[in-house]
Amino acid sequence: MKHATSILASLLALATIANAASHTETTTVPRLPFLRGMGFDGYYEGRNRPFMTNPGIYIGLVEKGFDHIRLPIDFRDYSTYDDSTGVATLLETTISRSMFGPSTGPGFSKFDKIIDHAEAAGMYIVLDFHGLNKFPVESEANARQFIAIWKAVAERYKDRSNKVVFEIWNEPHWELKAPPVCAIEKTVIKEIRKTNPTRLILFDAPGGGASWMLADRWHDRIELPENDNNIALVVHEYEPQWFSHQGERWVSGANMTPTGIDDKYCTGTNDNGVAQYSTARQKLIRDLRNCQEWVNWSDVPLVLNEFNVSRHITPHADITEYLSIVTRFCESNGIPWAPWIYYAGPLSGMDCVDGNGDLLDYIKPGLFPDLKTTDDFSASDYAHAIDITFSGYSGASALADFPALVKLSPDISGFSYRDFRKPGGGDLRFTDADGNLIPHEIDTWNTNGVSTVWVKVPSLTATTTITAHYGCDKPCVPKVESVWDAGYVGVWHLGESALPLADSSNVSRDFTSADGTGIGYGAVGIVGGAVDFGETGNGRSVNADDHRELDGFRKMTIEAWTFQKGHAADAGILSKRTGQGSQMSYSLHDNGSSTVFSASADGTAVSFPVATVVPVLGRWNHQVQTFDATAAYGNLAAYQNGEIAYRVEPYPACEGVFAGAAELHLGNLDSGGARNFPGLIDEVRISNCVRSADWIKATYETIANANFSTYHIRGLPE
Repeated sequence: MKHATSILASLLALATIANAASHTETTTVPRLPFLRGMGFDGYYEGRNRPFMTNPGIYIGLVEKGFDHIRLPIDFRDYSTYDDSTGVATLLETTISRSMFGPSTGPGFSKFDKIIDHAEAAGMYIVLDFHGLNKFPVESEANARQFIAIWKAVAERYKDRSNKVVFEIWNEPHWELKAPPVCAIEKTVIKEIRKTNPTRLILFDAPGGGASWMLADRWHDRIELPENDNNIALVVHEYEPQWFSHQGERWVSGANMTPTGIDDKYCTGTNDNGVAQYSTARQKLIRDLRNCQEWVNWSDVPLVLNEFNVSRHITPHADITEYLSIVTRFCESNGIPWAPWIYYAGPLSGMDCVDGNGDLLDYIKPGLFPDLKTTDDFSASDYAHAIDITFSGYSGASALADFPALVKLSPDISGFSYRDFRKPGGGDLRFTDADGNLIPHEIDTWNTNGVSTVWVKVPSLTATTTITAHYGCDKPCVPKVESVWDAGYVGVWHLGESALPLADSSNVSRDFTSADGTGIGYGAVGIVGGAVDFGETGNGRSVNADDHRELDGFRKMTIEAWTFQKGHAADAGILSKRTGQGSQMSYSLHDNGSSTVFSASADGTAVSFPVATVVPVLGRWNHQVQTFDATAAYGNLAAYQNGEIAYRVEPYPACEGVFAGAAELHLGNLDSGGARNFPGLIDEVRISNCVRSADWIKATYETIANANFSTYHIRGLPE
C-alpha cells in the first residue's frame, strides 16, 4: 500500500500548493503555445546524436502527446570566432570529438534538418546553448564570443517560424552571481531582437537555473528585459539531489543505498547540532512552492525544462511518483515541462525511452498519469455522439483532407452543452466513418450559443459522415495532426481580442504588431471574431514577420472574408510588400471599385494584369484569387462567394511571385500607409497551390450555407 498512500499524499500536497482548478482559471500569467516537451541529449561536450535527424522520432513524440523538444547544442563546436572583428561564423562542416577520435561531419545543416522534421510534425523546438559550465562567460573575451555566436545564430534563423525558440544559457553556473548573469543574457537578447523582434526567448535563471532562485527572498534578483512580451524564464528541478541522482557515480557524495521518495534523509544539523531530516517529497514540494511564488508574483511565464530521477538504484515506482508530482503541478499552473532526457544509451540513468523510442513503463505514467494516448481511444468512453453528414456538398470530386466547419449549438435537436464533461470542449473528439480519430481545432466555444470547430475530413463527398463524440470523464490526448493540409502556409481565424493573431497553419507566422490606433479586435465576424479596420485612410494594419514559406510561389491561392463598407483606392486586404519598391511580392486590395490581386516577379512592379471582382458592399463576401505560373492559360482567376467571377487567359508572363523580405500586412497595402481597408476582415488563408473550383465552393458553403451539414444525435429518432 506504500505506493497508493504516496499517490494520495501527492494529490493532497498538490492541492495545497497549487489549488489547481481555481488557479488555472484565475492566473494572469500569459500561457505559452506549448506544454509537454522532451529534452534531448544533443550536441555538446563531444556528444553527437545522429539518430536525431530521423523524422520518425518527432512523429512518434507527437503521437505520444508531446508538443515540443529541447535541443542542447554547444554552438562553440559549430562556429569560429574572430576576436579582432567580433564576428562569429557558423560552420557547415565540423570536426566531431568522439571517443573514437576526431571525424568530420555536418555542421549547422543537421540542426536545420532537425528543425525541419520537428516543424513538419507540428512541434516547437527550443535551441538551447548548452555546455558552458567550463566556459566562464564572465570573462570579457568569452562574453564577446558568447554574444557574437548568438548574433550569428539569430541571423541564421530569423526567417524560421515562431516554432523555433531560443534558450540563452543552460544553467548559468553557481559561482556567477545573479546581476552579471542577467546583464549578459539581456545583452544577448538585445542583439537577437535586431533580427528576431518577436521570437520567444527563454531566459535562464541564475544560480545554476535552480528553482530556489524563485523564492520570494531571491526572485527580485532576476533582472529580465523590460517591455519585452516574448520572454519566459527557465528553471530546472533536481532537488533533492540525494534522491534524484542516487546511484550516479559521477556525482560526488551520491548515495549508493536505494532511497524512496518518502524515506527520511539527514540533510545536516541545525545551529544546536541537532540532526535535520527531510524526505524527497517534502523537499520537492518546497521547491515547487517557489515556482508557484514566481507565477503569483510575476507576469513572465515560467518553463521547467529539466527534471528527472536516475534509475540506477531508485525504486521505479518512486520515480513515477516524483515525475507525476512535477508534471501535474506544472500543468495545474500552466508551466511547460520537459524532462531530461530522451535517450543517451544503456549506461544513462535518466533515459525516458528505450532503444526503440518507446516510453519506459515507469516513465509514461509519471509524465502522463491521467492521460490516455490517441491509440487508446474508445467510443464507448463517450456518452454522446453526433453524426454529421455533408449532404449540401455539390462538387463533382471528392476533396481529400478538407477543413470543414462544424457548428454546435442548442439548435441541434437533443444537443446540450451540459453533456460535456470538460470545460471548453475538452472532451470533444471526432472520428471518420471507420471509427478513426481525425484532427479538429476549436475556433470558438460558446456555451450560450454557437460553437465553431474546424475538422479535417479525410474525403469530403455529399455522403461523407463523421461523428462528434463528447461526454467523457477519461481525458485523452486528441489527434495532434493539424487540421490544415501542407498546402496552407497561412490560416488566420482573427478571433482574438488582442495581438497576437494566431496562424493555425504549420508555418505558424502570427500577426504580432500593428500600425495605427483604434483597430477593432474581436469584432463580430463570419466565423467567431474578426478585425475591424474602420473607415479608410487611418493607416491601420496588423503585421506579421517575413517567412520563406509566404512568398516565392509559382502557384498560390489567397482568400479572405470581407465586410466592405465602401470603396477606396489601393485599400489593402492582405499584402506582402514594402511600398512599390524592391520588396513587393503580392497584394489583394480594393482599387476604388473592385477587388484585385497583383503580384511581382522581380519585386519592383506588377508583372501581369489583374483579375477583378466587385464585392457587394455592406455584407460578408468570400473573395478568392488563384495564380498558376505553370499554366498555359487561365493562370489567374477570381472567385466570389464560391463562384468563378473572372479569369485571365492566356497570360503566362509572370514566372512566379517574388521571394522578398517584406512583412505581411493585414488591412493595409503598406505598413504605416494610409491605404487601409474600409471594413472588417475574417478567415484569411494563403495556400502554396491552386485550390480547385470544388474546393473553393465548399470552403464558401461550409461557412455560409446552413444546409451544407446535417446533424443527428445518435439514439434519437431521425
